[in-house]
Amino acid sequence: MIKKEDIPTPIIDNKQRKKVKIAENLEDRRFSTLYIIRRFIIYFLGIQRRRITNKPDIQKNANELRQIFEDLGGFWVKTGQLLALRTDLFPDEICEQLIRLQYEAIGFPMALVRSTIESELGAPMEKIFKDFDETPLAAASIGQVHRATLRSKRKPVIVKIQRPNLAEAFKRDLDLIKVVANLFISLNFMSYLRLDEAVSELDKIFNEELDYRYEASNTRNMRKTLKPHKIYVPKIYDKYSKRRVLVMEYIDGVLASDYIKVSNRDPVRASQWEDENDFDAEKVGEKIFISLLRQVFEDNLYHGDLHPGNIIFLRRSKVVFIDMGSVGSLDRDLRVTYNEYTNALTYGDFSKASNYIDIIRLLH
Repeated sequence: MIKKEDIPTPIIDNKQRKKVKIAENLEDRRFSTLYIIRRFIIYFLGIQRRRITNKPDIQKNANELRQIFEDLGGFWVKTGQLLALRTDLFPDEICEQLIRLQYEAIGFPMALVRSTIESELGAPMEKIFKDFDETPLAAASIGQVHRATLRSKRKPVIVKIQRPNLAEAFKRDLDLIKVVANLFISLNFMSYLRLDEAVSELDKIFNEELDYRYEASNTRNMRKTLKPHKIYVPKIYDKYSKRRVLVMEYIDGVLASDYIKVSNRDPVRASQWEDENDFDAEKVGEKIFISLLRQVFEDNLYHGDLHPGNIIFLRRSKVVFIDMGSVGSLDRDLRVTYNEYTNALTYGDFSKASNYIDIIRLLH
């Protein structure tokens, strides 16, 4: 557990944070298969037209693709975010735009939170939690997060609750994604994107994210492997963690994303916070980088979604990793090649490093 003396002072006033909007009547936003196919056909015809007229514009292609995912919403937003991580499949411009896709900010009402928790845990909420904050901390395409206190442990916790009817919505939208991908494959549109592999990975990732027990298992494993790295991972409360509900230790720290925002916007305030909390940004950056290398080359178990929203800073430059919904490992050939690539970068042999990147793309 995190010691009280490691809890930092806030860097952003909670009053400055936007509250999650709650949709009392959740609309089942559904687009027909023909509408989605038409959107993508128009998109790819635009790409072909620019090619034929010798006016290719990869940046415009990237912007338009991001707009399509945003308009379709829901799982399409999540799909775009996941595809943005596949830099081996997509051009940099595409990935840079897709990574900008925002998680849904619309939450679902407390009545649905209660029914999901009580259905999964088989008991009234009052018997499980001493208190439960009805205002969500955050909402995303998969679920939303609340603060609470376990009655039996008297410990503050984070409770992740999956969105209602998510499995049905997922199957419907994934089927549509497969239809679109298969259409483009048959028409030989953008074949270099290897859409069949992308869809296969989406299928695997989504099925894992639809069951919080995968994340619970990932968290337990990463908690063990990251301990020697001096990286802390929250404790999972197994008794209260099921397929659609996940209960874990609450970490009272500062998100790296908040620290970065303040550093860019108000460097004086960031420096003041660093002094207050004995925080060394360079030391922390080195710790995270070395940990990532150890995850890949020593443990062969790495955090697959290590962005600033999943990193928490504590006093005295201590670091916490959260959200283990995506954890990966590499096969031997890919790990050896990645090691050679890293060595080439270390010695400044960028030509050799570039060659290894091509090999990595082939192996992936």
